Amino acid sequence: MLSLEMCTRLFTKVSDSGIVRDELIGARYERSLDILRYNRESDRMVPLQTNTQGFNDKEWTPDKPADLRRVAILGDSFIAGAELPRNQIMVSRLETRLNNSDGPRCQVMNFGVGGSSTGQQLVLYRELASKYDLDVVIIGFQTESDVYDNSGELASNPILRCRIGNNGQLEEVRVSAAKQYGSRILNRYSRFYDWQKDMINGFVKQLRRGVQPLRLQHRVYDTDPEPRYLRAWKLTGKILESFQAETSRDGVQLLVVSLPGSRQIYLDRFKQLIEQAGKKTKMEDDFPDRRLAAICQRSGIPFLSLFPAFRAAAPDRDSKVLSQRLFLKGTGHFNRKGHDLAADVIWKWLGKSRTLEKKTGG
Repeated sequence: MLSLEMCTRLFTKVSDSGIVRDELIGARYERSLDILRYNRESDRMVPLQTNTQGFNDKEWTPDKPADLRRVAILGDSFIAGAELPRNQIMVSRLETRLNNSDGPRCQVMNFGVGGSSTGQQLVLYRELASKYDLDVVIIGFQTESDVYDNSGELASNPILRCRIGNNGQLEEVRVSAAKQYGSRILNRYSRFYDWQKDMINGFVKQLRRGVQPLRLQHRVYDTDPEPRYLRAWKLTGKILESFQAETSRDGVQLLVVSLPGSRQIYLDRFKQLIEQAGKKTKMEDDFPDRRLAAICQRSGIPFLSLFPAFRAAAPDRDSKVLSQRLFLKGTGHFNRKGHDLAADVIWKWLGKSRTLEKKTGG
């Protein structure tokens, strides 16, 4: 085993996520990192510089100047943006746009953590982000993965989640100490473990190049959801309802922004899902956005979908058209163009809504 570990370190390229388990908020990046590490999606060495709180951002101070507006963005890896240099990702680009306009001076804070659930983000807000005297909280909701990740019935990856208890209230479901320890040791110290995960994932993708059954995660596009997905949507609604109650209590404006995946934007990618689903299943690429919009409307949460803007930026709807690629390799996380587009749409939306000109009452 030692020889395998040594060979892996010497002769392979392995993506090191930099994420560690955390008893308070479930997970965060290692604190005060300043490293170069290989990213498989962008296929290059990318700097990862985290602050003392363990997030891919500059250092934050608890005290906020009177003339500053603070915007916290919570989400998973699409928000964290660890695939690109920090100055190229949406959070940084949004801050630049806001501060180059006529509005108030703004600090946009990146609370993204790869693989996080919306329930984990609620705990993150409650335990940490709320301490920074925020004016606005934006939840970056990844429409393909977040409903799935919220549900312990659907997803099995060991992350902090919430569930609806017997009394109808939200309960935190934390990862057991044993699972936390094992995962932390393997991810932190074993490059061979990381390499074999990459190899297995790649092998599975090769096998799936033929017509394979639809993955459970992709049933989020099924317009007739199975019971587990119905419960996952109900749970997601309950989490967002609690988010709205807690931010409103703190005098903070909550906004939800849906982040599209490549399958929603490119028809060649979505056709593969339709083929896998079979003729009896009706799949619609905007179905998750419609459900999320309805949840936000019921809870009184302003909602923005990036789906129309991304679709307009890729009119050929073909992931192989390089000039219209908004995702790394046409299939992954946002590329630089995708991050720029997301920042631009959110910036314009914030300006039109005049959200940053006032602070809500508690």
